[in-house]
Parts: sequence; C-alpha cells; structure tokens
Amino acid sequence: MHRCIIHFIIMTRLTLTSLLGRVSLGSSLDQVGQRVTSEYSLGELLKIKPMFVGYEELNCLLITSSGRYVIKIFSKYKDKQTIDSNVKALIEFYKGGVPVPKLYKNTSGEYLYRLYDSTHTYVIVMDFFDGQKFTEISPTAQDMLNVIGILVQIHSLSFSTHANYDMWLTIHLPREFEDKKKYLVSQDLDLIQPVVNKISLIDFSQLSKSIVHFDLHRENVMKNKKGEYAMFS
Repeated sequence: MHRCIIHFIIMTRLTLTSLLGRVSLGSSLDQVGQRVTSEYSLGELLKIKPMFVGYEELNCLLITSSGRYVIKIFSKYKDKQTIDSNVKALIEFYKGGVPVPKLYKNTSGEYLYRLYDSTHTYVIVMDFFDGQKFTEISPTAQDMLNVIGILVQIHSLSFSTHANYDMWLTIHLPREFEDKKKYLVSQDLDLIQPVVNKISLIDFSQLSKSIVHFDLHRENVMKNKKGEYAMFS
C-alpha cells in the first residue's frame, strides 16, 4: 500500500533533465564515461547512455571494447555512510549467492570511486544483465517460487548496515502520508487513512531487525533467456 501511495504521488515521466538532477556532474556524460572506463580498466569507450529507470540514482549503460556494463552514479542526496552501506550490501548479497550484478574494482582496488575531488559524486560499475523485468514479461508460478527462494537467501544473511531515512519504508508511511495526502483525491484518501491509522499504532521498536529485501516488486526482478534472474532494489 505504501509503495502504491508514493508511486501515485511522485511518479512522473522521466526525462534526461530529471535524471541528471539526481546527481552532481561537473562534466558531460561522455567525459564521465571516459574517466570511468579508464579507472576501471574496461577497454575503450564506445558509448554511454542514461537508463531511464530507478528513483534515486543515475544509471548509465556503458558499452566498451570489452563488453557492456552499468555505471551507477549515486544520488547527491545520499551521504557517504549510506552509499558505503549500499555498496556493502551488494557485495554481501553477491558473496551470499544472491543473483545481483557483479561489481568491479577500479585501479585502486576499490569498488567505489569518487568522480571529483570537489564534489560528492560517487560511482560503482557492475555487470549489465540482459533480461526483461517482470513488468515486461509475466512471471510463471515457478518464477514466483524461485524468487521466494532468492528472498530466503537474502533474509538468511547477516551483516551490519547504516541506518538512514528511507521514504519507501512502511514504518515511515504515517510521516509520508502527512506530507503528501493533499495530493490524493477523496476516494483514495478514504481508502488509505484507516491503514495509516493502524500502522501508527504499531510499536516498531519492539520488532526484531534483520537483512531483508523490502522493495520487491515487478520492476526489481529480471529474467533472461537462459532462465537466470537478477534482483535489484
């Protein structure tokens, strides 16, 4: 329900301007592509183009003489601790057998690279997964069972993370609802208000904490022609 509310309120048609507004770039995408290709030893840059996906970061398809990759340029609104935590989660998921894209190390032996010394602009490079989202293909019953198995893998992992405010979390629904309820028509308001009231009564401090994939929906799962999956968040 929370995700439906947020989608209804902030979902807009993505443009290049809105994508670039998520990050702080002091140069063109071509220059970014050249620098990242060099820093990660990916061969010769052939093409870089933005991917019109996601809500926070700027993801770009990077095509080089050695293959296809994805550059994730982190949001200018995320602090370094949150970014480090995001990268750590991807690494731990991959090590734990969760089908997330493989991350690459740069010439300094680090996964995370700071584009400019003077700005808060960090990037990672990962494999490009050539598949279709479950919004583009209909998952079968077996697909759903397989994804549940992947969730079990994720939820069995244990590692520390950095706590940060995330507007998507269910526990933040009451606060987000107060900020955005003015955009809802009366019919939706009547439907959602009782849910918010009930969630507001829950004492979340008494609940146990663990690693979970809290953002599972059709846009965040992909499947390729080989029957392999990739999970995103």
